Amino acid sequence: MAGKKTLRKKYKVGLVFQVAIFFVIGVVVTGLLAYGILERVYESGVKTQKETLASQISNETRDLITEYPAWEWMLDYWFKNSDKLDLEYDAGEKTDIKARAFVKRNKGFIISTATKEEIQALSEEDQKEYAEITYNWILQSFNSITKSYQVSFLYCMACSDDYKKATFLINGNAGKLKRGTKYGQAYLMGVTVDTTPAQEKSISKAIIKNDFLVASGDFIDKYQYLKAIGKKHYIVGVTYDLKAFEKEVNAQTITGVGFFVMLQIVLSVLCLVLIYIFNLKPLKSVQSSVQQYGYSKNVEEAIEQLERIKTHNEIEALSIDLVDMIKSIKSYIGEIALINKEKERIATELNIATRIQSEMLPSVFPPFPQRDEINLYASMDPAKEVGGDFYDFFFVDEKHIALVMADVSGKGVPAALFMVIAKVLIKNRMQMGDTPAEALRNVNNQLCENNGSGMFVTVWLALIDIETGDGLAANAGHEHPVLKRKDGSFELIKYRHSPAVAIMEDMEFREHSFHIEPGDMIFVYTDGVTEAQNASNELYGEERMIEALNKCVDCDITGVVNGIKESIDEYVNGATQFDDITMLAFVFKNYYKDKD
Repeated sequence: MAGKKTLRKKYKVGLVFQVAIFFVIGVVVTGLLAYGILERVYESGVKTQKETLASQISNETRDLITEYPAWEWMLDYWFKNSDKLDLEYDAGEKTDIKARAFVKRNKGFIISTATKEEIQALSEEDQKEYAEITYNWILQSFNSITKSYQVSFLYCMACSDDYKKATFLINGNAGKLKRGTKYGQAYLMGVTVDTTPAQEKSISKAIIKNDFLVASGDFIDKYQYLKAIGKKHYIVGVTYDLKAFEKEVNAQTITGVGFFVMLQIVLSVLCLVLIYIFNLKPLKSVQSSVQQYGYSKNVEEAIEQLERIKTHNEIEALSIDLVDMIKSIKSYIGEIALINKEKERIATELNIATRIQSEMLPSVFPPFPQRDEINLYASMDPAKEVGGDFYDFFFVDEKHIALVMADVSGKGVPAALFMVIAKVLIKNRMQMGDTPAEALRNVNNQLCENNGSGMFVTVWLALIDIETGDGLAANAGHEHPVLKRKDGSFELIKYRHSPAVAIMEDMEFREHSFHIEPGDMIFVYTDGVTEAQNASNELYGEERMIEALNKCVDCDITGVVNGIKESIDEYVNGATQFDDITMLAFVFKNYYKDKD
């Protein structure tokens, strides 16, 4: 007995020693790593300040330009006539003289409030002078902001549609840079440069989101989108060079490391004392009670001993948990029976949900036997009992049919609920007379309301006139459709997509027109087709899908859809299905003829 007590005492002291060693190692490692960590923290703080300032400046420079009612005309004129304008880059006296003469010559004309129509009513020479005056005034403001806020670069530029070329119109200068056409200089108007891949990506995001902030390396760039005029996108940009703030960051880092290490030493000693008082001693009582229960199997006695432990910390919580565990053993079998019963109830409800979802999707084919102008076939195989994919087709009026293929983010019951709402809203908007783009815009705003779960849905939506074969389609982040012309082969129809529905309110969706002839087939699908995986986690892919479709080039629409499903099943070879697989084939057979 004395030997056991000595062993337990040594064990207890050894634990304290081990914990102390861990704390010492922690302090040493912290001291070695703290400098690098805190340096990043303080550097991040400086960057955050500059990012905020960059956003404020971009807004201010945007307002400088757009406060002129004719600002769009000005930007377009500057871009098209950059090599013809007489500009004043570093002073304002010449511009002021020119402005006074301009106003005197054009009595009643107010430069700052003139509209596009008023300007275009002027002579060509006066239009040129107006463009020069407003440019020089705005440039003076750009120069002032650049100097006041110590901005590295402040500019307004015009980008091409592919974002690979940027033409600089206004470039602020605090007097520190040389004006010219070379990189690193304050550009003269009309200098065109190639953008980097990173700039292309940032500019494209700025155009989508109206503004975009990117911090890379030693620079912070803020892009503020103005507007697309003609084939050019006009953007205001702000750049900060962070190298000048290195000393400030280093000083803050050294101070922070010293304070952090001293604080950790004090806290380590305090933690060691508290661990000994509030953990080790009560833990011995718990150990004794558990050992007694193990020897005697006396449930009541073990519970009585454990309930006497009152430490008001995790040890007391552990003793309470042990009491609950001992009590729960008695009722374990009964609980298992209840769990099995609950599982059966859930399985039954999921089966009902599966049937309800299946009944919501059109499932009778051919769906419009009285309409010999078209034919349709579709299928949906959910990855779980219920899924988020859905398809739909319905006549908006006698001569127009709508086709829908959509995929809700996520799977299971949440995706199914979101799918039901999206399906009903899309059909409702289309039957109210919306075009595909209008329908997606209205549905997007409705789904964004109270969308706390952050769910979204990708949608391909088309409206086809079966009297002419003309159609309109909008693609909100969905897969590319496939088209087979009569006597032709299947091919992907690729074009720029809009963002998915329910990501952000007040989004506009792109819409494009197309034309189909009798005998043409449209095939649409969800990403469960192309992203089906085999046992090696290799994707089925678009190329394999097109190859499988072209093997069914002479099949009817049922054979096309079933052929793709068989091809997927053969490829995955029994691997688990991770996503819903949904497909729809539409054949335009002949033009509509009014039966009357």
